[in-house]
Amino acid sequence: MTVREARQEDADAIAELLGELGYPADAATVRDRLARMGSADAVLLADGGLVALHRIPLLAEGGGLARITAPVVAERQRRTGLDEALLAAAEDLARRWGCDRLRSRAADDQSATPRTPPTGRPASRTPQGVLSDT
Repeated sequence: MTVREARQEDADAIAELLGELGYPADAATVRDRLARMGSADAVLLADGGLVALHRIPLLAEGGGLARITAPVVAERQRRTGLDEALLAAAEDLARRWGCDRLRSRAADDQSATPRTPPTGRPASRTPQGVLSDT
């Protein structure tokens, strides 16, 4: 599976995926949103899935936080390992950005009691002790 940074010409595919996620948008709207993203933002895309990543420098704690938003895998690509490939690509980019924390929106939406999503893995990860949620 090839995961790469999205480009303007990917707007139709991104719009379709956002619709599956419950955020309908047309290609023109997606192109506008992509154009407004800066060097601290990325959309990682594969055939049938995407994840958006946003870098946030942390003033008090130091280091940086990479926040995952809009993780989606098309129904036709579920149970193929695409979610793992997208997450691995997001982790790699977060490391290259110098972030020492990675958080998904799902982690922010959880109650005070941590729970595990259907993938069987926590929403926030600590691979090889490099990225953490705290």
